[in-house]
Amino acid sequence: MRKKHRLVLFAGAAALLLTLTSFTLIRENAASIPALRLPQKGSGDAIAYSVDPSLSFPQQESAPVYVLEPASREDLLAQIAGLFGIEDLTAYPSVYNADLGEEFFTLEDRDLTVSLNTQNGMWAVTPNGTQEPNPAPQLPSEEEAVRLVRESIEANQLFEGDLGEPTVSYSYAGEGDQRRAFEVQVAFHPSVEGRPVYGLYRIVMVLGNGGETLSAYQQAAPVKASGSVKLKTQDQTVAELLNHPENAASTAEGAGEALVTDCQLGYYFDGAAENGTCYLLPVYQLSARTYGGRSAPAQGQGVFTALMDAAQRDSR
Repeated sequence: MRKKHRLVLFAGAAALLLTLTSFTLIRENAASIPALRLPQKGSGDAIAYSVDPSLSFPQQESAPVYVLEPASREDLLAQIAGLFGIEDLTAYPSVYNADLGEEFFTLEDRDLTVSLNTQNGMWAVTPNGTQEPNPAPQLPSEEEAVRLVRESIEANQLFEGDLGEPTVSYSYAGEGDQRRAFEVQVAFHPSVEGRPVYGLYRIVMVLGNGGETLSAYQQAAPVKASGSVKLKTQDQTVAELLNHPENAASTAEGAGEALVTDCQLGYYFDGAAENGTCYLLPVYQLSARTYGGRSAPAQGQGVFTALMDAAQRDSR
């Protein structure tokens, strides 16, 4: 059976929990910013970290905070209509929640559902229900899929700026000799001022037979700096990591211990609006290698990334 695509592309969106924190603002009169929400494991599942003595750490004391500047509802609808060849999206029945800025369209003749959020600029177009995949589709190669998605992004003015490096994956159906790829997904994770952005800041498209766009997800929009925050020092970050390893959000599974070898500054975007505004907040991206644990690979071979809040907490 084909994977259900209703908000399929975006499986990581559900894990957005973090202990609430506040931040010390650097710029006078800068607007208040919300708590950072990272996917977080319980303390019982925390990895025991150690730190390489030669750890490379960012040498800056503060970093900008960015706010999202999503396109208007009309422009977002135009992006969707252009990508999927829809003449008038507003002619379809819809449900609208003005408080949350959410809108849902049902395109029965196209067997599609359109989700739209004007507060964070998110939209998603997904097929309804589940369908049997084409047993022998003519799928584009990885290079061709990336080219097609890039062209679609440009032609429909989905994003201006650095798209970052794409990731490409195929979905399969069947077993053994009958196992066949039936669609290909291309995801771009744009950067901001040269810094990677983690979380939901992305553009994803799923292509099918002949390179047809089956579904798409857009959650990347222009940003502007809005104040800055004082960053944690290396000593503060290491102390927090060793004493509260549960604060480091990672996708590592089964790792008992890990050695942190590098730290870079990035940003995190959870898609949640605070008083109608969405923020990109600074995080430290820790590169680590796993040692030991239930299902860890050979010593030093399991490389993963962990994220930590980079902003100093208000000590008042």
